[in-house]
Amino acid sequence: MKYKYKPNLKRTIITIVLIGVSFFTLSLLGMRSDVKTACYEAINIFEGDCTDALIQIVASDDFDYRQKNHAVWALGQLADRKSLDFLLSIYADSSEVIPCDRNSNLCREELDKAIKWCNNGNITSWMYNF
Repeated sequence: MKYKYKPNLKRTIITIVLIGVSFFTLSLLGMRSDVKTACYEAINIFEGDCTDALIQIVASDDFDYRQKNHAVWALGQLADRKSLDFLLSIYADSSEVIPCDRNSNLCREELDKAIKWCNNGNITSWMYNF
């Protein structure tokens, strides 16, 4: 008699869910590490807390646009309301903000997200209480 393989649907679903949760967790840890690194690098250059130091990176002429866009992203991840006025002022300066090319200008998409998250909160901002 031949044995017929009968897939176990429950086991398959559990495996898929566990793989999904693992990828999600790893991506959150990676994102946390990026924000943490951005904060520590900014604090080593400028005084103040992480938000203040990241704002100073964006405002400074000593950094390229890739570094400034990364700082804007980190500000959005932190979702600290005290950076909201600064981000809104940059957004209002239409000569500075044009469609996204992270190497040659401030990215409107990054500013949109950062402003939204600082205004409404970010589901992952709890991870950055370091």
